[in-house]
Amino acid sequence: MIWQFLIGGAVLGAVIGTILRKKKACSDGCPLHSSPILGVIIGGLIGMAVSSAWAELARDKLEAATTIQQKMRAVSQEVSVNRPDIRNSHSFTAMTSDNFESNIQQKGIVLVDFWAEWCGPCKMMEPVLESFARNSRENVKIYKVNIDEQPELARKFGIQGIPAFAFFNDGKLIGGLVGYQEEETLHQAVDKVKEMNANPPAAAAAAATNTTAATK
Repeated sequence: MIWQFLIGGAVLGAVIGTILRKKKACSDGCPLHSSPILGVIIGGLIGMAVSSAWAELARDKLEAATTIQQKMRAVSQEVSVNRPDIRNSHSFTAMTSDNFESNIQQKGIVLVDFWAEWCGPCKMMEPVLESFARNSRENVKIYKVNIDEQPELARKFGIQGIPAFAFFNDGKLIGGLVGYQEEETLHQAVDKVKEMNANPPAAAAAAATNTTAATK
């Protein structure tokens, strides 16, 4: 880079000296055209000064860019350390028409999440479900149904808004929730299912009411 400025400056000095000499735009004592060699030398010096200034500016810009990259890398590493990897921390089985009944008929509480890729609140629920799965006070099995890929299941349960959550107990639909939910709300819903198990008569009446609400 420095040699480019030196050569460029020398050529520029010679050209300017030649032009001034022809046009007599400078007195006879003007070093740029009194001798072509002086024009080249002075032009080279000018090129050296410009190259030095340019190198200093380029070095400052490089240092600034390096500093910014280091800060961004540090922030990225801090975020990676402090934020759990949601995608890999827990996985939920996708439900289809083929395996839906077999999964639902399991003994115990089953939570089915009806969702879609384009649904913003559904994506917001991902970390909530992950945390719920880790902190669940019961062995709740969680499954996901993509309504775009499984429209027949969405129609079967009358899903009109997502995210929608259906709670099953021993194969029976107990109740549901629609929209974004806090983790504690999911825990409370599971507690209600447990209360129904402890009080079968009340559970039958509540299940009928909640089934209707879940499909609206």
